[in-house]
Amino acid sequence: MPELDDVRVSRLQQLAADLAWPGACRTAQFQIGWMLFRSEANPDHGDPCWSAIVRRDLQSMNPIRRAAWLALLDSNDHDYPFSTAEIHSTLLHSLGIEEIEAGLLSWTLALVETEEPVLSHAGVTLLAFLVRICGALNSDAADEALYRIACAKWWSISDCDWVAAYLPVVGNRPPHRAFACLEALMMNPVTASIGDVSRTYHATLNLSLLEVSDAQPPDGYPVRTPEHLRLSEFLKASEPSNWRNSPSLPGIADPMEPIRRSLLEQSKVNPKAWLRAIAERYAWLRRHRARFAPDMLLFWRVELRKLLREAGQNICFENSTR
Repeated sequence: MPELDDVRVSRLQQLAADLAWPGACRTAQFQIGWMLFRSEANPDHGDPCWSAIVRRDLQSMNPIRRAAWLALLDSNDHDYPFSTAEIHSTLLHSLGIEEIEAGLLSWTLALVETEEPVLSHAGVTLLAFLVRICGALNSDAADEALYRIACAKWWSISDCDWVAAYLPVVGNRPPHRAFACLEALMMNPVTASIGDVSRTYHATLNLSLLEVSDAQPPDGYPVRTPEHLRLSEFLKASEPSNWRNSPSLPGIADPMEPIRRSLLEQSKVNPKAWLRAIAERYAWLRRHRARFAPDMLLFWRVELRKLLREAGQNICFENSTR
């Protein structure tokens, strides 16, 4: 990233102030915030935002270590809604997994220890990217960092845009670890008030705990297997009524994605049985479509198609890596 001089920093600060209104382009806000964060000509660390702690830490590093960290952090595109694309492994390994894990644990510990965390635009895009890094590492340390983020003392909904990046990553983690993170979010009244958090938590809870004998399929399917039991809960979560009273965060392009990921994580035990169950359920809806309201049938069929496609992709990937 090219270095800015004092004049350009001043102009960017003015532009950031001009864009500080509802409805402004979030991607532009994040990009400007990151340029100011990165500029050595900018004396303002960004206090009281949590990112000021990260900025001071980066500036205290030796030049080689700092350059390696910034090469990774600069790969963030700052797009909004947040990208769910995987981070290139070359960037991770060039810095070193142990170094990244140490940074994640240090910075998220600072977040947990802050009494009332505040996030500027630079803080939001930085935290969302660190969440994506946690997902790419797939390690115990990364899971601990994710848990710490959920446990932070969030006190304002305006500081919680990062949730849009967080839920898809957590959905890819092992069920017991994902549930711990979601439960921590539900313990905080601010994050619990976000419809996407509540829906993902309850869907994950139901997917984990129900027995076949407890089945109450919303589409009337005769449930006899664990796969169809979990598909019943998935269909309940995707009903249109769930979204009308608690709309999704603007940064979540696909609100059902975290729930699909949680379901697919559980399907790894017997992926072929899951493919068969999804296909059977889709065929059932097609045969009995006259029973259901048009909007509900549409939601169910669209979500089952996505689930079928992603389950099939998982099987192809696993076969290719053997």
